[in-house]
Amino acid sequence: MLIIPAIDIIQNSCVRLTEGSYSSVKNYTVSPEVMANEFIDAGANHLHVIDLEGAKKGNVVNWNALVAIRKLKGMTLQFGGGVRSDADVHRLIDIGIDRIIVGSIALLSPNILQQWINRFGSERFCVALDFKDGNIATHGWQHVTQSTYQDVVPALIKIGIKYFLSTDIRKDGMMSGPNIDLYKNLVSTFPSADWFASGGVHSLEDICQLKATGVTGAIIGKALYEGRLQLKEILEMQC
Repeated sequence: MLIIPAIDIIQNSCVRLTEGSYSSVKNYTVSPEVMANEFIDAGANHLHVIDLEGAKKGNVVNWNALVAIRKLKGMTLQFGGGVRSDADVHRLIDIGIDRIIVGSIALLSPNILQQWINRFGSERFCVALDFKDGNIATHGWQHVTQSTYQDVVPALIKIGIKYFLSTDIRKDGMMSGPNIDLYKNLVSTFPSADWFASGGVHSLEDICQLKATGVTGAIIGKALYEGRLQLKEILEMQC
């Protein structure tokens, strides 16, 4: 299972939200580039970067931070946050983003995602399924739909999507443990997909439990920033 440290960005600073609320922003007063370099020095070869301003606004905002991170060597970079236009996708491809995370556009305009897949390949895209009380949230977690994963995943797999990022919003930033049952269900129901789990990881036991579900990777954020977990220790652990 891949261990992927997270960098969430607002106004060129690393931040974390609690339960997806923009009114609960905690600013760690460190630049995304510095944080990315620290993660790479600790041994990370994958990074998960989200432009929270972009997710809320509907277009990528923090380009300077993203470009600075991409200039760092030795890691695979996946990025999301407001990617809803051809222009943003083309620019992200041009600057060398390895995998683009899309959410709202995949659920509301899958025909547009299909066009991007046809042009750039399905391997370049990951669909974010963000859950709040079982239903999927869109537009930077601000709008909760009536859809569940059973409603949307089959059609996304059909158009070529293999990678899915799943976040339980109620767990995000709470450091109370991930929603293990959710990931068990996702992996068992759609075993052909690669699932990335996000939200709530705060202990080594959490990581071992996630690995046992069969998810491809675990996204870890606040526990690293708060010092509850050490990235080097996680990368070296055996479950």
